[in-house]
Amino acid sequence: MKKPYVLLIPCLLFTGCATNDHLTLKENERTFEYGEAVSADPTDYLKETDKAILDAVEVSVEQEGTLIEEQELRSTDEKGNPLDVLNVGEYDLHLRYEEEEETVHLVVTDTTAPEWVDFPKTLRLEKGSEKEELREYFQCKDLSKCSISIEGDYDLSKAGNYTIKVIATDASDNQISKECKLTVYEPKKTSSGGSAQSGNSGSSNTANQTPSTGNSSGGSFGQSGSSGGSSGGSSGGSSKPSTPQEPETPAASYHTAYARQVAELVNAQRASAGLDPLAWDPSLASAANIRSKELIVLFSHTRPDGTDCFTAISNWQDYAALGENIAAGQPSPSVVMNAWMNSSGHRANILNSHYTKIGVSCYDKDGMYHWVQIFGG
Repeated sequence: MKKPYVLLIPCLLFTGCATNDHLTLKENERTFEYGEAVSADPTDYLKETDKAILDAVEVSVEQEGTLIEEQELRSTDEKGNPLDVLNVGEYDLHLRYEEEEETVHLVVTDTTAPEWVDFPKTLRLEKGSEKEELREYFQCKDLSKCSISIEGDYDLSKAGNYTIKVIATDASDNQISKECKLTVYEPKKTSSGGSAQSGNSGSSNTANQTPSTGNSSGGSFGQSGSSGGSSGGSSGGSSKPSTPQEPETPAASYHTAYARQVAELVNAQRASAGLDPLAWDPSLASAANIRSKELIVLFSHTRPDGTDCFTAISNWQDYAALGENIAAGQPSPSVVMNAWMNSSGHRANILNSHYTKIGVSCYDKDGMYHWVQIFGG
């Protein structure tokens, strides 16, 4: 009576061996940092499995706005186009083979703080610049949206030295902060009626200096187009400016690549406004080199010798219209262009349809950049 019972045991053991699982996960959950590639390759999630089975495994994800492309999980935009990364969140990756299915829970987190792209250590603004948006002087980058906020006690209506804290925050509330020295200065009146910086050599940092524009005709310079005041020089054409000589300066002090980038950014702005691009003018560029170094001595549209800024142009009489934008302290072409475009007067020069040529200079003095744009038409 016991013999049939003994024979039944091997049969049961054999049946159990025939139904073993083909899919075995290495782990049930994986965590990725935002921006890291999230694999959809079953090889990365399954333990050693026959290649023929791996090739037959179906991989899917059911979350809306998510797809699998080139064996990677990616999020999509509103139109369904794949993005480069998988957004922050939680996802279930399903692995199926015949009647078997395993699910890996994937978590994408963002723990990386933004980075500073452009950060001026010092910022110098003229008293009364209440309309200036300080955040526009700083730029950060992050895979998600990056915003900038300012903390600290400062008053743009009162001259003084302040310390502000600049904070960059991304969509996951990761933050990075840095201090900036802010100087609000009292403008000094010049003999020509314009405003000039108070002569602290190499320490200016402003993009709200009133731009000067003027027309030359018969040796006379007219009213400055956006400031409403005289841009200096003769208004009656009684004297002709002497041809200036460019100061002797080591070539390394001029950042010619930055100057060219500014010109490209100008033309990008003009293209967006439906305007023709400006051609690079060697004569205006040479004059801009003279002016950018002069800004260290006197931050003004009036030159240190008291003449108009346009007297730096050797062939000034060849232009029917001229304009100048100046700035100091901005650490890169993108920052200085952003500052100029956020100032109505400077923006008007950049988008003036009467101009056809441009010269730009960036001069470095002790790590501080001085910027000049000269427009001609």
